Amino acid sequence: MNIIDAETTKEQITKEYESYPSTMSDLQDKPYYQSRLAPIFYEIRPGSKVLDVGCNDGVFGAVLKDRLKCDVTGVDLSDVALELAKKRGLNVLKADAENLPFEDHSFDVVCCMEVLSHLFDPEKALKEMRRVLKKNGILLGSCPHKTLETYAWEDKRMHRRYFDVNELHELLGKHFEKSWIRTLTGGQFALSLAQSFLADEPAEMLFKSGADSTMDWDQALKDRSILRCWFGASQTPGTVYYRMSGFADKMQEMGAQVHYNPYDENSFNSPGDWCQKIAYLKSENRVINAHIVHELEALLKAADMSVFQIMPTRDMVLVLTTARKGVIKKPMWVEIDDWIFDVPSYNLASTPYHPNSEMESVAYDQIKLSDGIIVSTEYLKEKFSQIFPEKRIYVVRNCIDFKKWDAVERPHALHEANPELVRIGYTGCGNHSGDLELIKEPIRALLEEFENLEFVCLEFESLKGIKNPRFKPVDKWVGISAFPQIAASWEMDIGIAPLRDHELNRAKSNLRWLEYSALKVPTIASRVYPFEKSISHKTNGILVGNSKREWYDAMKALIVEKGERARLGANAYAKIKKDYNMDEVAKSYLSILKQIKSEFLKNESKRPSGGMRTPSIRS
Repeated sequence: MNIIDAETTKEQITKEYESYPSTMSDLQDKPYYQSRLAPIFYEIRPGSKVLDVGCNDGVFGAVLKDRLKCDVTGVDLSDVALELAKKRGLNVLKADAENLPFEDHSFDVVCCMEVLSHLFDPEKALKEMRRVLKKNGILLGSCPHKTLETYAWEDKRMHRRYFDVNELHELLGKHFEKSWIRTLTGGQFALSLAQSFLADEPAEMLFKSGADSTMDWDQALKDRSILRCWFGASQTPGTVYYRMSGFADKMQEMGAQVHYNPYDENSFNSPGDWCQKIAYLKSENRVINAHIVHELEALLKAADMSVFQIMPTRDMVLVLTTARKGVIKKPMWVEIDDWIFDVPSYNLASTPYHPNSEMESVAYDQIKLSDGIIVSTEYLKEKFSQIFPEKRIYVVRNCIDFKKWDAVERPHALHEANPELVRIGYTGCGNHSGDLELIKEPIRALLEEFENLEFVCLEFESLKGIKNPRFKPVDKWVGISAFPQIAASWEMDIGIAPLRDHELNRAKSNLRWLEYSALKVPTIASRVYPFEKSISHKTNGILVGNSKREWYDAMKALIVEKGERARLGANAYAKIKKDYNMDEVAKSYLSILKQIKSEFLKNESKRPSGGMRTPSIRS
């Protein structure tokens, strides 16, 4: 073990760290972020009481709190970082790792991420961590390998100790009965090192320590009672929420470990984490195939399987091709909720997905290389079965998280100011501009006929011809977390869902009806597959043909019949709470994932020896 600047006093170090910067936030965009944190994330059971020593700005603690529902406490010496951690809603305090202000046996887990190399006396700090851990608690952490320290970072990060595997084992062994160390090579740890001489050299060490009952990573993964799944998101935030992150959070509450990559929910063009990594590689003119598989190996090592959305790049085809050759021996399923092989020209999605386009080919190849498909409707299942008859296909319907929607405040300011006011609203996105042409003339006529009527929606090119002060286009949309409250703030009395009748729209889900119904707003919808199969006409919604006259008559009837609006809205709310409740649908989704895992393990047990190998990132 090397000691840097041994003359530095403890007081000097403490003072230096008071202004130590926030360093975790930018890790989310670094290629090594998931390779370091995902294996540790999967070791922590939901609901655990966790101490994060050297928590910095609280990024990792917030993930544990939000996704694993852990009771997280963080300690750090940096006033700068602690202020940021507090803004994330974390319970944090200023404390020294060598003098932890907690009673003995207080925590299930202690995390020590990138901290040991900074400590004045790591032995004393580890003794403290052992003291505050419960008898069967575990210490989880990471630190750079001496090789990387010597050649790459030197001392720019205020590191005071260099460790190799033997030295770290010796240090941990002084305080813990069992310790396991997993070593990442340069290429596995940071893609920027993948083509350097450090590519195959040890660069980062992940450690796990505890009592005699503590298992190493590979043993722990044999616990078949826990399902570990990686959701790879690539699409817009709303799609990610309804198809991935919402379900992941629910399954976490059920004891599964379902991890999804972060995204910027306020950006409609924010790609998923995998897609960002591939774009990074392309921008650097790097060799994609081998190095992105190193990345995925680190991501998937701790998971039983992955479910990914279509990635808008052919490089993902290379990844899947390599995986199918046995480099990654885990189920890899594709998740999709659109019929992308027949997009009409008026839909914005036709730009990338026009006939014979590169994206159409990329999507086809990714689906072809996957182990199976998860879709949102029976219609989609039927369509994909025709093209991929050999694929297993499961339907997981879109649904409503009533914990979010029931919690919204229901403003009444507009209606209190004008008790006779009736508001018709449409909450769909720009892809449906062509569909809204169906209601343009009926809305124009109704606005002229009823002085108490208003119409609100996003700005659509197809509706710009409506010149009426009570036509209220909204020029800004919001992320999915704020969407329920924004939708409620529109104070809609009627929600509409017009769809032209063609293959793409028949494959759509009934999401408009679900969202309106969650607010007890009655829906008028086109008599097209997604609504025709879920709405009972005049019981929990209104179905209409796609003539302008039918739309006019249906909207007029509800404008004048306040009691009918209330009846339909109440019935629709009761229906979706029973049949489209995310709490219940998530149970079904979890059963599907467990079945996929079980069938995979059963088939693997029959595989002759010498078959596909499971990659290892242990030393």
